Amino acid sequence: MGRIDHDDLRLDLWPLFGLRLSTAKLELRLPTEHVLLHLVSLAPDDLEMDPAWPALPGSGRAAGLLRWYWRAVGEWKVDHWRLPLAVWSEGELVGFQELEGERFPVLRGVESSSWLVSEARGLGIGKEMRAAVLSLAFDHLGAERAISGAWEWNESSLGVSRSLGYVDNGWDIHEHEGKPGVMRRLVLEKSAWDPTLWPTEVEGLQPCLAWFGGA
Repeated sequence: MGRIDHDDLRLDLWPLFGLRLSTAKLELRLPTEHVLLHLVSLAPDDLEMDPAWPALPGSGRAAGLLRWYWRAVGEWKVDHWRLPLAVWSEGELVGFQELEGERFPVLRGVESSSWLVSEARGLGIGKEMRAAVLSLAFDHLGAERAISGAWEWNESSLGVSRSLGYVDNGWDIHEHEGKPGVMRRLVLEKSAWDPTLWPTEVEGLQPCLAWFGGA
């Protein structure tokens, strides 16, 4: 048995490992196992876990993220996919950006979620990595709209969405730490998306198109 590097991966079996998004400052790609283990160890203390994957005692945040990732890639279907991308800035892992499509071939809508290490916040990275997956969705997969949501007190997330052209689209009530919380919903229509403001290079997409049900 020999050492397996990223470049040795069987892209004919799992082409998503060859998908890469590059912006002026960032690179986004599906993490390999050793990258994933390092990435989840960087998760910030204020990260809100998906309620479907509650944190476990001790290193529970990292364990919850691992379980979420493995389920996302293990249950990938054209009608329900979640693309979990690690984000690098100047060669350093700084966070995670997800793009999700539910019944995408018909509905043509995507959602997104993300997190950043504390040291990378306030530098415009969150906006740039969201713009990268929006470019993938609108400019390459044929999406017609992107949905986002954040708790009403999460001004940083709401600010990123609005700065990219999202507009308010209502709100929902969800449980948050045992109490009702207001989740603001926002939407960005393709007609409001300007790809020239956020140029993104997309590599390795052609073998993946059938996996997304894209254009």
